[in-house]
Amino acid sequence: MIKPSCLAFALLLALPAAPAGAAGPDKAGVDRVVKAHVARLNAQVQQNQESVEEQQVEVADLDGDGKAEIVLLSANYGPTYWSYGVTVFAERGKGYVPAAESQDALGMVERFDLRDGLIHVRAKWPGPNDPRCCPSLERTTALQWQGDKLVEAKTPRATAAPTASAPARRTPATGWQIRPVSGRSPVATVTGPGIVQSLSLICEQRVPVAAFVLKSPPAATPAIAAVEIGGHRIQLSLIRPAGGGNVWFGDLRASPLPRLLVDARGSASVSIDRQPQGELALQGAGEAARAALSACYRF
Repeated sequence: MIKPSCLAFALLLALPAAPAGAAGPDKAGVDRVVKAHVARLNAQVQQNQESVEEQQVEVADLDGDGKAEIVLLSANYGPTYWSYGVTVFAERGKGYVPAAESQDALGMVERFDLRDGLIHVRAKWPGPNDPRCCPSLERTTALQWQGDKLVEAKTPRATAAPTASAPARRTPATGWQIRPVSGRSPVATVTGPGIVQSLSLICEQRVPVAAFVLKSPPAATPAIAAVEIGGHRIQLSLIRPAGGGNVWFGDLRASPLPRLLVDARGSASVSIDRQPQGELALQGAGEAARAALSACYRF
């Protein structure tokens, strides 16, 4: 579901036919409905450097009225965060329109299945010692379509997990910015060059992490990011957790990069898998790095 402004790849799954006896749109019709909806969402969130991407689409009769509904799983990606949502489209006489959307957090969604009129969402949630990037607890939440709402069915029941407050909106800038986050250390972030949409520094469960938002997927996993700064070349091994979209994480616990940012001036050269991407601004990098990582990194 991502557009050129962010993620350049998508998880494409086969679209099953509607159940026998249920009237529904053909694949081309489904594609038109979903793509138009995603385009509208991207137009709304683009100014906040967010983007929306289609993850999975299924067609089924959810309420037994003989008409098939379209169910969309979408992901909303920001510079250092993401969330998932489920939308049900119903035929209202003049085509398919959004009828209901999920309102509660769904975790890091892997996929959903449609059974017995319910939407079974399979996801991972943070465990007690999990960093934000890598939840490990597998849970399934069953959603039921009721009018203009998607409500959680009584069985199976998923335990609610805490959700991080949405970071404050960013205004365009060339240097580093400090973005406050309620209840935790702030995030240091800067716009990146080339395929690097942004680079952010965050503390996750007292682990210092560099989060790279990439506009296109690297050729290999793990990917190797290199930052040349002050005569030093720092390499980071980047991994993308399942369902992590376009966000790749590098562990900074043994890296000198945050310390080098403190006294850095001018700009730094960035490459991904040995492919030069351009210059990364260093204005305000030291202050931002200290603000974001002081609780989990020894400068």
